[in-house]
Amino acid sequence: WRLLEEKAECRQLAYEVEELEKCRAKMVDKDGGALSERDATVLPMFDECLASVGEKMTTPKNNGTGPLPEGGTVKRDNLSYKRAFILRNDFIGMSSDELAHRVMLDPSYRVGADADTVVGTRLVTALTRDAHERAFFRHLADSMDANPPVYHQFLSVLVEIRTRLLSVCTCDSLKNQLDDLINVDGIEAVVRSGKATPKDILGFFEGVATFMSRMYKRLGCYAREEEMSKEWQQLLDVVRDALWGTSAVGASVCSCLVFLIKWVYNLRTDVANYRIMPTIPQLLRFGADIEQKKFQEKLDAGTITLDSTRALVAKVVLDLANAPPELRLGNPLASEDNCKKLRAAMGAELVAQFPDYAKDEDPYTGRHFPETMRLDYQIVQELHVRFVVHVTTCAALLGAQQCLGAALDANRCTMAINAIRDALLVNPPVRANPNRTVSVVVEKVARVVDGALAQKCGEAVR
Repeated sequence: WRLLEEKAECRQLAYEVEELEKCRAKMVDKDGGALSERDATVLPMFDECLASVGEKMTTPKNNGTGPLPEGGTVKRDNLSYKRAFILRNDFIGMSSDELAHRVMLDPSYRVGADADTVVGTRLVTALTRDAHERAFFRHLADSMDANPPVYHQFLSVLVEIRTRLLSVCTCDSLKNQLDDLINVDGIEAVVRSGKATPKDILGFFEGVATFMSRMYKRLGCYAREEEMSKEWQQLLDVVRDALWGTSAVGASVCSCLVFLIKWVYNLRTDVANYRIMPTIPQLLRFGADIEQKKFQEKLDAGTITLDSTRALVAKVVLDLANAPPELRLGNPLASEDNCKKLRAAMGAELVAQFPDYAKDEDPYTGRHFPETMRLDYQIVQELHVRFVVHVTTCAALLGAQQCLGAALDANRCTMAINAIRDALLVNPPVRANPNRTVSVVVEKVARVVDGALAQKCGEAVR
């Protein structure tokens, strides 16, 4: 049994490596450079995750020296399952304090709304989590189609789906309906008997989808409910043909499970946002006072200091002393005008020089990131990536203009610069991958001027 279990684990790890490599391939060009500044922030960490999974595959397991079951046969019940959570289902990527802080800054913020802007550790976590899930379901499909089939992971997923749905059920009648619908012990008995038919499988998944549809309607999320129902009908047509046309049910069952996992996650996200909305007025009114009280308690307990914050203020004050006259601090130092300048300069310093303050450390325990700004760590990181994109785009346009302005008349120069600008808006520059930006610029400029000048312009941009 140990050898079989280890083989199954290696197979899932192999699938996970494949999924991680596919994910990485989407973040790099043919030369291996990052496709965007956002991708560039995660590639080193992503490669570490990939190496870690590869190491697990090559590390020998220490399972003891006891003998295998007599005759090499497996005596363990292949239908047993653990009541453990395998999948993510709900992922916010921030603490409750960070979520409340972000809602205070932007009352329109909603959980899950920033999925396309997250960077750094949050993005790595999301990407590796998704790769792990895809590998898990590939392995689950293999296990269910094996001879004899192994169902304990399938039952574990059902336990998790039921647990996640129970957490958003608001009344006992819904909880009772769900217990009857996803009765894992009953499902296990049917699976054990080998009497589950394609009709039974489809009926079960249709019942869960109908339950979730009712939940969406209770929340008033009619657009979400319509989207889910449409997606389910499309999947149902494919799965029905597959189940009746083959004896291998693993892939079809996993397709249904993936659908349920996705929409359970969406449902929990919508419920979280639904519950946040009534708290917004209270957060706006009392949130700042609560944050200050908690921060003061940490200071009094010695959990944190203000060393990093003092260092930031000292650096910014020194920079302002050497700034143009209109930016320098005036007298008296405690004036409101000086406070505004100082706050703006501190924000600009953190955004522009974020890597210096992050230094690969945990934002909550690191020595470099200012203590008073640690709830804003992720926001600052996202702003830094945008800042770098804007600055590098402007630098590329400036380099091209300096090169072309001396060689072309005003009209042709304007045409070339506009073409470069439009191209860079679609494919923003990446500091770690200048070759990609240079090739984009050369391609656009070559349509307006000769090749030699286009190459010269590309080098100016570099």
